[in-house]
Amino acid sequence: MADLAIPASGPSSLARTARELEDVDPLAARLAHWLDTAFRVPGTSIRFGLDGLLGMLAPGLGDVATGSLSAYLFFVALRRRVPLAVIGRMALNVAVDVMVGTVPILGDVFDFAWKANVKNLELIRKHADRAAPPSAIDHVLVLGLAALVVASLAAPFVLAMLLGWGLFGQLAR
Repeated sequence: MADLAIPASGPSSLARTARELEDVDPLAARLAHWLDTAFRVPGTSIRFGLDGLLGMLAPGLGDVATGSLSAYLFFVALRRRVPLAVIGRMALNVAVDVMVGTVPILGDVFDFAWKANVKNLELIRKHADRAAPPSAIDHVLVLGLAALVVASLAAPFVLAMLLGWGLFGQLAR
């Protein structure tokens, strides 16, 4: 995972390398790397990952799939005793990534620039071990938050299927 530096065009916290963030959780660091920074545009320092590629190749569905994978970082944050307010901010990063990512063309460009997983990994690193150990309620809240994020990602597809079935039922009459 050498040469994984994210361009310093954004906040300085995003200039960290994936290797520096591996102390958070090696699997989380690999996930963030593959989703956000695995590939480089030849001749530039612009990095992108599977989040942008899948969003472009399978509009909507790719964004939902990569957003669902991002939910793993919520559990890493809980295990590292990150405050719930920070986990909420992480959920907002993922929600923005998925919602804007589903917009045709603009969403594809946005997916290559908005690196929600790297941002969330940095939030975990910055806030780890600052809160009290997580209680059972914390686990339930984070599980509910992850379920809410996944459900909100799937909602447009469910709505489209229901509308499609209703329209098909009307046409079949």
